[in-house]
Parts: sequence; structure tokens; C-alpha cells
Amino acid sequence: MSTSTTNDTEQLTTLCQKMQESLNASKELLQNGHEGFAVSRAYFAMVNVTHALLLAKELPVPPDDQATLAAFGKQFVDAGTFESVLRDDFNRAFEERLEADYGTSKQFSGEEATEALQRAKSFCQVVEGYLVDQDLLPAE
Repeated sequence: MSTSTTNDTEQLTTLCQKMQESLNASKELLQNGHEGFAVSRAYFAMVNVTHALLLAKELPVPPDDQATLAAFGKQFVDAGTFESVLRDDFNRAFEERLEADYGTSKQFSGEEATEALQRAKSFCQVVEGYLVDQDLLPAE
């Protein structure tokens, strides 16, 4: 790692572990018929890896989800680091998570939850890959 301290490295590693745990939990929840909870956990995997990205780039980690979405878009999509589809997927995941956790009008199907999990996996793979490629996170 280029400029990170040991504490930063530990924080980044912890956030990426949480990301992976959220992806794993999402898969297990989906397999057990808890589609809405699977959608929610998939979203939080994206949040965790985004927080790792912001921390690695020495940017403030926002205290709420909407600010995290905005920071990702401004700092990384608008700047050309990532394609806009990642912002779109992150925003969609946020909206789906709100519906899954707080909504009463929608029940997620297995197919919808599977698609949400796949989008989250792709998002996390791209962002974590960037962190490794930029020598901001140790390769496993």
C-alpha cells in the first residue's frame, strides 16, 4: 500500500470483509426464501466497499446512505474512474433496499433478489478490484 497507515489498512480490510459477509448473507437469505432481506444485505455490501473506497482515497465517509451515493457519483463516476452503470446500480440498490426494509407495497421475487445480488457482486468486484489494482488494498 502506498500511503496508508496500518490502521487504515485494517479499516479497509474490515470493510471489505463486511462486504463479503453481506454478499454471503444475501445469498443465504435468498436460498432460504427471504428475498427482501437478501436485497437489503446485497445493498449493504455495496455500501461497505464504497466506504472502503472513500477511506482509501482519503475522502470523508458520509454518515448516511444518500450522501454515500452522492460521494460515489461525484468522486468516482463524474471523475471518470468508474462507468455510470455502477452509479445506476448503486442507486437502484438503494431504492430496492428502502422498499425491502420499509415498504409495504412490494414483495421481491426470487428472480428479482437474485438480480440484485448479481448487481451487488459485480459492483463490489469492480470497486474492490480497483482498490487492489491501485495498491490501496492488499491482494488476497
